[in-house]
Amino acid sequence: MQFRDIQQLLPIVAWLVIVTGISYLIQFSLRNKQRGGVSLLTRNLLRCPGESLRQRLEAVAANLNFSVVQLLFLPIFLYIIYILPSADQVLGLDSSLLMAGGLFGLGFLGFFLFRTQKLLREQRQLHMELDCQAAVGQELNHLMQRGCFVYHDFPGEKFNISHILVSPAGVYAVDTLARAKPNKGRGEADARVFYDGVTINFPDWTETKPVEQVRVKAKWLAEWLESVVGETVEVKPVIFLPSWFIRSERRHEVSLINEKHTKFLINPREEKGLSEEISRRIACQIEQRCRLVEPVEHQKSEKCIEKQV
Repeated sequence: MQFRDIQQLLPIVAWLVIVTGISYLIQFSLRNKQRGGVSLLTRNLLRCPGESLRQRLEAVAANLNFSVVQLLFLPIFLYIIYILPSADQVLGLDSSLLMAGGLFGLGFLGFFLFRTQKLLREQRQLHMELDCQAAVGQELNHLMQRGCFVYHDFPGEKFNISHILVSPAGVYAVDTLARAKPNKGRGEADARVFYDGVTINFPDWTETKPVEQVRVKAKWLAEWLESVVGETVEVKPVIFLPSWFIRSERRHEVSLINEKHTKFLINPREEKGLSEEISRRIACQIEQRCRLVEPVEHQKSEKCIEKQV
């Protein structure tokens, strides 16, 4: 192999070095981001609105970074195909063998390209859901000024309840439904839904699963509260649908509202609501189950405190 032939391989070697360096830089930055710093907090934090969504977003971001790095190998395979006519002189290999390897590499990268597009769509959806969770959570937090207890992203059995509200009117299991509005130039009709207690009728589609899901969650929460509090607790299911106009002829077992109508949750439907004592007992049990978020570098902070003492 002559020096002139070796020169044709230099772009491949250089690009491999660049890609490898980028991979290590991404891993290094992610590792430092996860470390964050030493925290002096010794108690777990309460879950924020959309805490589980935030964790899913971190996983999607990590997978997306990996897929993007794989796509950086694309120029290498394109260059290999480019030098195929002289492959037998440059590399001493059969050109058909190199062609098969190049095509295999392109197919491999095509898979990662498809995976990257899928991850990007999932990331956009999760960001929208997280925004809706935050919007509803902020509106519910205002009710704490009216004597309510509000908790977010409550962990159940293989599911999460978006929000739990303990108010003088009762206990509410709240799910947030994030749905993008169609943009077909129909004005208000593109932002209006009709609800009959079973089916949510959007402009171009219908859904029943969210109604059934929140009903099951409310039932589970009522049973769990009864087991830990020792008294029968009714839990009312509610779905928040942010930014939509909702039409319904009457009240239903599962309420469907938008984020601007939270105040009705503190007005008892019946003559008798929850007493202050039972409300605090319920809130205490819910808070214990929601206080799961560990401070950053919690173990290291404890060791630092012990050394200082």
